[in-house]
Amino acid sequence: MNRVYKKCLVFVFAALFPGIENVKADLDFNLVCLQPGINVPVLECNSLVNLYNITDGDNWINKSNWGLADVDSWYGISAFGPNGDKRVWFIDLAANGLNGILPGNLDGLTELRILDLASNNIFDVITAELGNLAHLENLLLGDNQLVGNVPSSLAQLSNLKVLHIQNNQLSGQVISHVVGLTALRSLWIGNEIGGSNSFIEPIPEDFGNLQALEYFSAVDVGL
Repeated sequence: MNRVYKKCLVFVFAALFPGIENVKADLDFNLVCLQPGINVPVLECNSLVNLYNITDGDNWINKSNWGLADVDSWYGISAFGPNGDKRVWFIDLAANGLNGILPGNLDGLTELRILDLASNNIFDVITAELGNLAHLENLLLGDNQLVGNVPSSLAQLSNLKVLHIQNNQLSGQVISHVVGLTALRSLWIGNEIGGSNSFIEPIPEDFGNLQALEYFSAVDVGL
């Protein structure tokens, strides 16, 4: 993606989402993902670079090593596999000053197990593409500014063990999307510290099918 196009994208996002007007991140895809020695697939590198740029990575609290050929050295990223053929398994950027929206191409990280972006300033919607992450076990998006409906595609995450979306501004339904996730152990959807989630749905009879569930919080969400 050339610099002119990226600057145009930033302008469009600034118009649509006023909270993103100060985004200045400009990690260059070509310089990073096509450099000699890059040790994850280009598609995975692209997903990470997009996440950096679209959430104001230049102003993160910690952005150490982002852009180096060893992606496993990037702050918050863990990648596994033989040298030169690694796959990203973990993203932990909680409370790291991310400011922007969720990119739609995170499903390029096909081996991702943990996505922890909690306690940042991520707004707009939860992207439906997250439902394509077949190996995802932990999805932590709590304490952000997410709005809109929880995508029904999350029902595809058969390996999901932890879903935390508390203290956002989400609405619609969520429990009907997760009752088939038999591995689910922790579900937090409430407003423990001032969020404004509002889910209008009855507790379904098959909620009892979540036999692995140990932790469930739905404080003040309208259920």
